Amino acid sequence: MEIEIERKVDGFTHLYTLILRPDQTYEVKIDNEQVESGSLEDDWDFLPPRTINDPTVNKPEDWDDVAEIDDPKDVKPEVRSGTIFDNFLITDNEEYAEEFGDDTWGETKDAEQRMSLEQSEAEQRKKRVKQEKRRVQQPLPKQEL
Repeated sequence: MEIEIERKVDGFTHLYTLILRPDQTYEVKIDNEQVESGSLEDDWDFLPPRTINDPTVNKPEDWDDVAEIDDPKDVKPEVRSGTIFDNFLITDNEEYAEEFGDDTWGETKDAEQRMSLEQSEAEQRKKRVKQEKRRVQQPLPKQEL
């Protein structure tokens, strides 16, 4: 079984945090809010343990020695065009990680949203001015006497 983490797709920067604990549990946070948690082994598919090759065992007669074989189960996450990943932090201190998130992403998120709103309002004003110019430039209908 593999857990699907719902991601935020709204055009804004988000803080994604993965916490792996020594007791084999995990927690996923988005914008410092928990969205998933559980046991690594119960919730995620891991490769089985490797075994030591037995030198007395031979390949079967119908063995295919192709260098690479496509794995239909190998699904990679899709990253949207223009996506930027930055401010990576690897630490064993959860408290510090949360503080770091607040000090980096937390400091920019409100300004980013304000800037987006201002840009949207400016585009709307330009659109209204353009529409008004078109309306004023349209010839008046001829009136019959």
